[in-house]
Amino acid sequence: PKGGAADYAKQGTWSNKALKEGQKVAALRGATVNVSCDCAKDIPTRMPKADEWKWADGSAYYHLCSNETIAGAELKEFPKVGGPLICDMSSDILSCERDYNKFDMFYAGAQKNLGPSGMAVVAIKKELAAKGDDKIPTMLQYRTYVDENSLFNTPPTWGIYIFGETMKWVKKMGKENLFKLNAEKAKKIYDVIDGSEFWTGTALKEFRSNMNVTWRIKNGDEALEKMFLDEAKKLGMSSLKGHRSVGGLRASIYNAFPMEGVDALVSFMKDFEKKNG
Repeated sequence: PKGGAADYAKQGTWSNKALKEGQKVAALRGATVNVSCDCAKDIPTRMPKADEWKWADGSAYYHLCSNETIAGAELKEFPKVGGPLICDMSSDILSCERDYNKFDMFYAGAQKNLGPSGMAVVAIKKELAAKGDDKIPTMLQYRTYVDENSLFNTPPTWGIYIFGETMKWVKKMGKENLFKLNAEKAKKIYDVIDGSEFWTGTALKEFRSNMNVTWRIKNGDEALEKMFLDEAKKLGMSSLKGHRSVGGLRASIYNAFPMEGVDALVSFMKDFEKKNG
């Protein structure tokens, strides 16, 4: 609201994007944005520690991101705040045990763990939706979708169908089994990284992501990393290149990624080290 404020965490690429959008809206509405933490450029990459959060009192809402895909860092515990807590969970929703009741709103692009790209899932408490400005365009009001049971206009039917099939798959597997499998997949790769000086994990251990494993070869030997990527591609392994903004290597092992794929990567990593270590 005019004269009000909102809090945003600055944890990495995706939370930074949310912060910038929040600042744009605040400027238009005569409001301010408080940066509750800033660890986006820290090396090793990480998430804020418990004593680093600087939440402002009386903010309209408090926004953060649960997992930074580029940094390979994930929040393991969520802070207590003095108002509505909003979280971008696009890359780790339904990947681990989490108390979703802590959040007044959370949202996620479907393309990582929920379904096809081009669709997003939003869960919001009705009380929070009711507080939104009713003067903004109808399509941009959350209350519109609450009041119309998400059917204000024709929804993306195919995406929703695939989302439903994905949820059936999760239910059939059992969430406890899925969460355990995700942890085991990540551990296998991290164990190889930690087992030799040939590899270096880029995220602080206590914040390592189970969805996005990031690492370097010999602390950033780009020639060896290119060789690694080229050889991996010949073996049918793709998308292992780190984001262009940080370089290095990254394995994105979302819910549907099979253990067999992890085993193939781990085997290749061990073989590559023997030849080039």
